[in-house]
Amino acid sequence: MSEQTIQNDLYAIPVTILDKYTCLSLGATTINDLIKSKELKTIKMSKNLGKKPDVLIVNKNKEVVVFIEFKKPTEFDTEAKKQKAIKQEIDVAKEIGAKIYVVSDGDTFIWLNPKTGSYIVEKLEIR
Repeated sequence: MSEQTIQNDLYAIPVTILDKYTCLSLGATTINDLIKSKELKTIKMSKNLGKKPDVLIVNKNKEVVVFIEFKKPTEFDTEAKKQKAIKQEIDVAKEIGAKIYVVSDGDTFIWLNPKTGSYIVEKLEIR
């Protein structure tokens, strides 16, 4: 199963959560595109404007609350691969101002504080 397929299964269309947050499944949309279209507030970023987040959850102020990175299960089946996946976009999550960074293969979710790189909760597997 591809990253996009996993992502689409979980977040196929933008979803409003408690009338406070919007979940955006982005595909090929860049951070710069989101800023230009006013989906995100203007962010002073240096090098990551061309990055393409998989899923963002934003609040009513258009600030990123959760940055989600999806991986194929084969790219997430060892501790070394999970660490590589975490490192892939954590700097982007930090620069964009996300409060939470999540890396997942659709079954296992790793929640981190992008500012510190620390786990927020222990690894969680949904079955």
